[in-house]
Amino acid sequence: MIEQRMRGCLLALMMTIGLANGMLFLFYLMVEERFAIYGLVSDLRILVYLCAIPVSLVYSSDQLRESLRRVRAPSLWHSGLTALRIALIQAINIFGIYFILKDVGLSRFFMLGYLAFGLVLNLFLIYALPTLITRFFFKDEHNLRAILYGFGELPDDLRAYVANAEVMGIQVIGYYADQKLNLPKIEWLGNTREVMECEGGRKRLRVELVFAYRGEGHEEQFRDGIDLCMRRGARVHVYSNLSSTFLDPVKVVADGKVLFFTFHEEPLQNPINQFMKRVVDVFISLPVVVLVLPPLTALVWLVQRIQSPGPVFFKQTRYGMNRRPFTIYKYRTMHVHDRKLEGIQATKGDSRIFGFGSFLRKTSLDEFPQFLNALRGSMSVVGPRPHLTLHDDQFEKAYRRYRSRHYVKPGITGLAQVTGYRGEMPDEAAVIGRVQRDLEYITQWSIGTEIYIVLKTAWQVLFPPKSAY
Repeated sequence: MIEQRMRGCLLALMMTIGLANGMLFLFYLMVEERFAIYGLVSDLRILVYLCAIPVSLVYSSDQLRESLRRVRAPSLWHSGLTALRIALIQAINIFGIYFILKDVGLSRFFMLGYLAFGLVLNLFLIYALPTLITRFFFKDEHNLRAILYGFGELPDDLRAYVANAEVMGIQVIGYYADQKLNLPKIEWLGNTREVMECEGGRKRLRVELVFAYRGEGHEEQFRDGIDLCMRRGARVHVYSNLSSTFLDPVKVVADGKVLFFTFHEEPLQNPINQFMKRVVDVFISLPVVVLVLPPLTALVWLVQRIQSPGPVFFKQTRYGMNRRPFTIYKYRTMHVHDRKLEGIQATKGDSRIFGFGSFLRKTSLDEFPQFLNALRGSMSVVGPRPHLTLHDDQFEKAYRRYRSRHYVKPGITGLAQVTGYRGEMPDEAAVIGRVQRDLEYITQWSIGTEIYIVLKTAWQVLFPPKSAY
């Protein structure tokens, strides 16, 4: 029921944004035909570019759904990232159609102008529309009166959900529980036995929805209470405590009639998202490999000859996606030494690092050869940093979800690196902190996050943090 309400709001949001984008395109086209700003030669074939609008909205539906969840506290940052994602997907589709049709009459500057105006329009709509849509749909007779019914402590995530339930037109008027809960704005209607005595609260309170939860035990009484509420016509939503059982958030995956519970969302299992990420990798890596690496390699080689003779590159085996081994490339920043010392993490003032090598590490220039890895596909520009295989085996003992980092390609930079977890990991807390950031990137990936990390990394190359050595 709640999911259906969310779907309806999401569809309304997508249709409104799509209609607004279509009107913007047609208005922009009318202005161009009137004033000939770009010298566009148009015919009816140009309307095919409107197909990019619904495609971009479909592949941004998860982000738009999240905007609906944030109705009580809209986020300008999230709205901007979602608008940017829509613009990028539209751009990919538009220029794909452009090359397929070989449309010489289309002005690329016209399309770039439309995308720029669309970005601003969508930012405003994504920020403002969810509040207007939910207020329009859920008022008066469309509001549902709900109660909580359960045993034991109220789970934190259910508590947070109930606090925001009003967004979807649900008014929680009270609760029946075997103990008083810390819910200052919700009335305690009685203990769980009183649900049976007042027939599920249906006659006295006009209850249309019941949120039910249960800790350990009380199985028979819990089932009887739910059965009574359903017989009296109340909708029942039973809370699952699998997250507390497994100590991880549990996700529901439905495939036809088969229902699964899993622990990870993986946006990068979506082939479109994979393609978009690969486009970003090639778009960034190719210019670096062609234009930057040759002169930079010559400079590094020259200084190495003076300060620390030996090979220009440092090559090593690391674990990639699905823990498949690959060879990583870096500029050598340490003196040539015993291979046994390679498993020791670099520390501040490490005597193994020569002078220019310290500069390369601090500015991250030593990582630039990895753009070869990214161009070849064994790495990505953004992703969890690949550790030494020896450290992989050590770190997984500190955090049981460590190997989940290998769900995606390793990266030259990552969310952990731009949020303070760069360099040496001296203790278990640092390992856990880095892995949690990596998993956040994997489970909440978006093209906006990808671009943010790239830009933040570029900033850190110019202004290195203190943890860089």
